[in-house]
Amino acid sequence: MANLFPGKTRCALCGKIIESAETAVGFPPFIPNWHSLSRYSDAALHTVCFEQWELRADFEKLYRGYQSIMQSRPMNIDLAAASEWGKSAFDSLFAEAKTTD
Repeated sequence: MANLFPGKTRCALCGKIIESAETAVGFPPFIPNWHSLSRYSDAALHTVCFEQWELRADFEKLYRGYQSIMQSRPMNIDLAAASEWGKSAFDSLFAEAKTTD
């Protein structure tokens, strides 16, 4: 999850300081670096900024896909199998973006 230090962390959307954790949302690092929305992954944002963001629906769609993948991940498999499964699952999540970016 994104690090948030109230009074120090800047909103990834507006660039202003986030004064309180209660007025912010944060996300884990779930978007690959090559993706156009990657700078908002592992970031904190003012809740108001996030709610008004024109790309919110696209971002939330990716986040829901990420959450679905994480909830369906196989348990009790070795590291190599988990890595291969993850690569396949996440490649399909971001495949559409690779063709449009």
